[in-house]
Amino acid sequence: MRVSPSVSSNLSCILASTHTLVNSLILADITSLQWRGFVNGAINLPYVINAFVGAEITAGINGYSANGWRWGVSSVPHTYKTG
Repeated sequence: MRVSPSVSSNLSCILASTHTLVNSLILADITSLQWRGFVNGAINLPYVINAFVGAEITAGINGYSANGWRWGVSSVPHTYKTG
């Protein structure tokens, strides 16, 4: 049984969003109101860094590949044995 790339991409997006939501809820429970904004910003700092660094990484990968990102999304489901 093979999973289509769109299904795996959607599932990955849903799981990542759920993970972020659960992190925020746990963070709200264990921090005081005074520090909640700072800690929430600190835990989401990788998203800010990715916004600036992602374009450079993409340009670097496209420079070494003839097809660029063409097989990037569809290669993920094929790397795991599903049956």
